Amino acid sequence: MCDNKCDENNWYSFHFGSTFVNNNQPLPDYFGNSYNDSYVLFADLCNFTKFFSASDNINEIEHILQEYYTLARKAIHKNFGMLDKILGDGFLIVWGIHIQKENIEKYIFQCITELNEIGIATSKKWQSIIDSSISSCGMKFGLAKGKLLTIQRSENYPGIAILGSAINMASRMENMAQPGKIVCSNKAFKKLSHFSKEFKSENSDSDVKGFGLVKTHTITIGASKCC
Repeated sequence: MCDNKCDENNWYSFHFGSTFVNNNQPLPDYFGNSYNDSYVLFADLCNFTKFFSASDNINEIEHILQEYYTLARKAIHKNFGMLDKILGDGFLIVWGIHIQKENIEKYIFQCITELNEIGIATSKKWQSIIDSSISSCGMKFGLAKGKLLTIQRSENYPGIAILGSAINMASRMENMAQPGKIVCSNKAFKKLSHFSKEFKSENSDSDVKGFGLVKTHTITIGASKCC
């Protein structure tokens, strides 16, 4: 998988959390497998471009983002998610590959709630060091469910590539979302709704690029006034 065992461990630690790595046992193999009914979440920090543009101290930006990444990773791993990628201010998260857990939807919703709180706290901290007044409105989310395929990236580059239409679907859902809201595909919403009854939700038929007309559901997880 890779030439350096330490690098391999670091890769698993980044994606699955340090407690997942046990040096006394072989690391699990996810390559060349398919996983049905996996969940894919795109999470994005609202107003990131505005905050970044209003900042002129790279050290302060680095400090804020490092804390943001650390807290988010802990929330993701604690709720049994796989952190596939950090995308600047956002995250690509997957459930259903490395852990098969009953009622995983409960942990997905808990993770989303915690990430939104982390987003709000990060925005408020960022606001405290800039002159511009920018709304601290948390994060927005896109969630989809479907079959995923995992393949090894290369023999010398540790890690997996995750493929599947659910990734594109989740990305499209996130683009449609407003601050403090989750836009879900119909399959993702079906079970998630059991754990989100305390929050307002609405459904609609949406024209989604690459998919055509899709039944979507929007869950409001927190009030936010955002321009």
